[in-house]
Amino acid sequence: MHGIFNWQNRYAIHQTFHQETGNQIAHYIATPIQLFAMIKLLAIGTVSGFDQGINIALVFIIFLSIIYTLIHLPVGLIVSAYLTGCWYIASYYPFSTSAWMDMLCALGLFAAGVFIQIRVGHHVYENKKANLGAEFDEFFQTYNPMIFVLIFFFPFLDLYHQLKNSKIIP
Repeated sequence: MHGIFNWQNRYAIHQTFHQETGNQIAHYIATPIQLFAMIKLLAIGTVSGFDQGINIALVFIIFLSIIYTLIHLPVGLIVSAYLTGCWYIASYYPFSTSAWMDMLCALGLFAAGVFIQIRVGHHVYENKKANLGAEFDEFFQTYNPMIFVLIFFFPFLDLYHQLKNSKIIP
């Protein structure tokens, strides 16, 4: 599955920036937090014009689920289930009675995830900068947003491969 995704090349680059176990663990913790925060932000809004409106988070989940399952079926299905669980929690269990407070809390969670990845994972454990600058450079050269879709998938794929290599999963 190359083409627009070019995921195998991007995954190889990702792996060079995530060699240390501490950095990998930081990403295993931070990425689900960031995804939940994004789902929470998107679950607050709907697109009207339909009877009930369309929840933006569900459209986002469907989009990611299609891409992720095309890349790697088992991990894609696991991430899709996780995203669906995030949507359920984000939609039915608000942080507060105010949409603005919910948005602020979600932004805070996302920022916490970024802090864990960059400051803890890359600076403390990996002792080098994250490859985010290279990812933005690629985006501005190609205008292909797929890199930003894939960066949230790669830690799940890393964990899957680690568990498989450890024979924890078949």
